[in-house]
Amino acid sequence: MSDMDFSLEGLTDLSADLTKAIRLYPNMAEERIRKIANNLKKDVIDEEKKAIKNDDTRTKNKLTSSSGFSVGKVRGYNENMEVDFSAKSKIFHLVENGHEQTTKDGKRIGWVQGNYVVKKMRIKYAEYVMPFEMDQLLKDITKACDL
Repeated sequence: MSDMDFSLEGLTDLSADLTKAIRLYPNMAEERIRKIANNLKKDVIDEEKKAIKNDDTRTKNKLTSSSGFSVGKVRGYNENMEVDFSAKSKIFHLVENGHEQTTKDGKRIGWVQGNYVVKKMRIKYAEYVMPFEMDQLLKDITKACDL
């Protein structure tokens, strides 16, 4: 047998396993993305509780409860899956990004610094959580397909 000879016996099994992985992937990925989005919601709420201290009670209650944020349905297919995450509060953008404070007659009092919780959490998830979760998803798929 020369260096160029090799056997093709195992390729049919590998092909069947890869086909199974491709069919399993969308469902497993959708479940994982939904789980990650719900964890993001919980983490944002926890961070908002720490960040909002002496604010209006109504604002704090709305931004620090699970009803203050919504997680949409997973959309897309394969590597293009996404989920919408949004705040329901009308003033969330002011708390998140900061705003100018004025009196009723329009005088500027000063600037209220934003807490940037969602921005910080998005960076944290992009750098740490998503790579870990995608690695776990890959392991789950290969385990389910016996690869």
